Amino acid sequence: MPRARTVVLPWAVPLLAVGAIALGLTACSGSDPDQPTGSLTVACVGSSDLCRELTAAFQTQTAVVTDFIQLDPLDPPPAAGQADLWHGASGPGLAQAQADGRLQAYRSPQAAELPAEVSPPDGWWVGLSADPIGFCSNRTVLDELGLAWPQTWDELLAPGWQGQIALGHPAVAATSYQALWNLEQSRGADAAFDYLRALNPAVLQYTVSDEAALTLLQTGQVALTWASASACASAAADQPTLVWSAVEDGAAFDLAGLALLAEAANPRAAQAYIDWALSAAAQNLALAQGDWRLPTAPAAELVPGLPPLRLIKLIPSDPAAAQSAHDALVGRFNAEIALAP
Repeated sequence: MPRARTVVLPWAVPLLAVGAIALGLTACSGSDPDQPTGSLTVACVGSSDLCRELTAAFQTQTAVVTDFIQLDPLDPPPAAGQADLWHGASGPGLAQAQADGRLQAYRSPQAAELPAEVSPPDGWWVGLSADPIGFCSNRTVLDELGLAWPQTWDELLAPGWQGQIALGHPAVAATSYQALWNLEQSRGADAAFDYLRALNPAVLQYTVSDEAALTLLQTGQVALTWASASACASAAADQPTLVWSAVEDGAAFDLAGLALLAEAANPRAAQAYIDWALSAAAQNLALAQGDWRLPTAPAAELVPGLPPLRLIKLIPSDPAAAQSAHDALVGRFNAEIALAP
């Protein structure tokens, strides 16, 4: 687990203490008719330690007997009747489950406090954390080259960046494909590829993975790569010269979300869990367990080295559209920019 460190940046304003919200682990009495009862099973994507801590905290909060089954990020939702809700599901997984009729809508009152991009009004799912794509820079190399900390895509076209960028090839690197999708969505396909052709002299290498590009950055061979916020912040915990910055033009992002399953045996308790999971107290548990994605709850703790989600311009996620466009965009990248390694 990465070591936490103190980071002083302009947006890192001290947050008010959340003492009274700090889990409120007081068992509720069964005499309140509005309190959920019975048992609950959570299909949980994450480490077993995090899943265990989440379900134990909710059980203590409500007295609902709560258990979990652990899933991998790429797993589909559990079979009918195995769980009541899906915690930590990916954006593409949620979109597919909705299309397959595996979800039922529930919009929590807390969802109104979240960014619209992670809280659609139809209530089929809601975001727990987001992992936007941005610039991961090596400040030591930037200083040596006299380059400014970039904030926009076009700043990377300025003189001085030649050979100073490493990127995973979008055919094999998920983050780079997200960045390609980001550019296509914000600029249109033709303008996005015009930009990539202009950027090409600045790219030292299109690597076999996002991690390989990050390694070139860590070893000082380049000044910048595209990276998710969590990947850059995690690397920066051991190498403080690395710093992540959001793209002011707008950032695509990975989503970890939460949804009520259509076959829920205890939908009332599942709805109460969703309300609780959107609280700062619940989302702080993920950070404590080493999840460095940006929490959606406005009062949640800041991830070391990263701005709060509310200060980042997010490009609305459409996982199904991104997936359907994959082969065409990657094929065009191979033909016009660089072949896959």
